[in-house]
Amino acid sequence: LALLGSVSCLAPSVPVSVVFRKMRYVDGAKGLQGVRSSRSKRSLLRVQHVRHCSISNQEPPSSAEGLRVLAFEDSYDIQRMLEMDGIATGRLGGFAQQWRTDYALEAIGEFKPDILLLDYYIPPKKGIQVLRAVNEAVETGKLERPRVIVGMSSVSTCNQEMMNEGADLAFRKDQLSMWNAWPK
Repeated sequence: LALLGSVSCLAPSVPVSVVFRKMRYVDGAKGLQGVRSSRSKRSLLRVQHVRHCSISNQEPPSSAEGLRVLAFEDSYDIQRMLEMDGIATGRLGGFAQQWRTDYALEAIGEFKPDILLLDYYIPPKKGIQVLRAVNEAVETGKLERPRVIVGMSSVSTCNQEMMNEGADLAFRKDQLSMWNAWPK
């Protein structure tokens, strides 16, 4: 695991698939299994008695307190959802929501979020298309990458696709508040 990056637990056992950059993890009855993403099918890794873990090149934030959050979601008020689940969004460094993706890169560049939340099915460009555009803008030096990019969809295959494209975390929208980094 040291070759892959740091490992840190994110949440208590939650009955969802959580997929992380370069690795895909599925919380199952016999422990957590990891498989490299479709871009790099080199190995299979088994990790026993671990719940949701993150493997990345940088240390994930242990707390989102003081961090700026930008959500792209067209159906639900994400800040309100988090607050209803006991998350203290007032302790974040700022929270903004875009209901469309017309000017997504401009909004990301202007707001400079630490945490970027992307819905998969949002008009006019899907969240996966926004993620690809973010990746390209980061590679060309036009945009600074948010510390954490979170895919959020009610469809697990969409979350997996977001992870395969470089999202750091993925949650079903109704379980977004389960991330233990949110301030309570």
